[in-house]
Amino acid sequence: MAKEPLTLRLPFTLVDEGRGGFNLRRLLTAGDDRSASQAWGLQERFALSSREERFARSLLKSKRNLWLFRCNQKRFCGDFVVVDMASAAVHMRPSYALELKAGGELKVDCGPGVQMARLDDAILELIEQGVLHVGSPFIRVSGNGEAILEWLSQPMTDRERWE
Repeated sequence: MAKEPLTLRLPFTLVDEGRGGFNLRRLLTAGDDRSASQAWGLQERFALSSREERFARSLLKSKRNLWLFRCNQKRFCGDFVVVDMASAAVHMRPSYALELKAGGELKVDCGPGVQMARLDDAILELIEQGVLHVGSPFIRVSGNGEAILEWLSQPMTDRERWE
């Protein structure tokens, strides 16, 4: 493993029945490019609080067009990046950088703040993986998980009014 990753895709299989449940350790060791000790070291960087796990489970169960990436919690790139995969054209895929705030008011297109200071690096990593394209639109969103889920559940045209 050349460099410590900034993002980790949380696949739908984490919440699908019969797949062993939401197991981050198994996800980290599933890649052929990581040893068990490397995966162990990354576990704390990608760990989710119970509130964050509830958010991730809800999103993964309800929105199959959205890919969810956990951000490295030691690298100041937010909590999650969500990519809308509905468009086959990579340059047309919108993404949303999320910072969950317990009890926080929904803020769309908010400033980076300390928690998202290195978000551009995480977006660049997703570009290098072919998930996003240079210039792909992204919006910073913060607030409580329920409000963010409700916002992400709105049709795209309704979301655009927040931008």
